Amino acid sequence: MTEESEWYNLIENREWMYGDVDYTTANTTLNEDMVYGVQNDGLTLYDIEIGKIPTQIYDYLQGKYVKYQWSENKIVNAKIGLMYLHDYYLAYDNTKNYYSNYDTNSWLHYFNNVGNSFIPEWSMTRNGYSLAGDYPSYYTGYYISWDGSVSGKDRLYAEVFVRPTFYLLSNIKISGKGTIDNPYLINV
Repeated sequence: MTEESEWYNLIENREWMYGDVDYTTANTTLNEDMVYGVQNDGLTLYDIEIGKIPTQIYDYLQGKYVKYQWSENKIVNAKIGLMYLHDYYLAYDNTKNYYSNYDTNSWLHYFNNVGNSFIPEWSMTRNGYSLAGDYPSYYTGYYISWDGSVSGKDRLYAEVFVRPTFYLLSNIKISGKGTIDNPYLINV
């Protein structure tokens, strides 16, 4: 996609906020503050991923969990990013927790089968620092597995698919009903 091409001008320039979300809990109290984790519904996860409510992360320098909140200090301005976990959760509905309750029949789920391997797909959301027991510790990210589940236990250098994600400008004209027989069409 080259600058000033037809597609380039249809895609919104976006501030992609990034950060970590705890995987150990739905919610818990940490130093008398309520913090939330990935084991929630899409609306709660959205609030974490836009910096509205806090989560917790393991601070390896302090050797303990600390309160953490996504912030505007961690933003990349770009036209294309990756899917957030809340995008994946909210593609189904507002109330289910797709960390452990998932559906491979959704239009959003992509079954990545390469040879005899099932390759997961990265999300924009990081899991944070992982204590690996006897192994060297490392940072991990969340991915959507071949079976639709969400996991946050893989090293950031693992071979995982990515799906470029972008947002179209709001003034674009779309026709169609979004079905297989009558898909959405962008009128350019």
